[in-house]
Amino acid sequence: MGKKKDTWRAFAARHHLKVEHGAWRDGGAWFHPLKAFPAFLGDEGGYVWFETKQEYENAGKAGYIRIGVEINVPKGIRHIPGYIKIMKDFEQKYD
Repeated sequence: MGKKKDTWRAFAARHHLKVEHGAWRDGGAWFHPLKAFPAFLGDEGGYVWFETKQEYENAGKAGYIRIGVEINVPKGIRHIPGYIKIMKDFEQKYD
């Protein structure tokens, strides 16, 4: 039996994040759009917090994320400034 798929709600609860919306994905490179704020994008190693829609859109303007019908993060969210690590050996596991 495979590993149970994580959800943004479970991720938020496990890490005590008080959010309106979030998105979680293995690898941290593709997500559903964020719809309410504060929000986060999370992966196995951590997350990026967006207090406001403007912060989220600024990450897009800076080129860290591409916001469209879906969110594309070419280098993964761990390369976005402000990424909060929750798994110490994440880089060793995924670099």
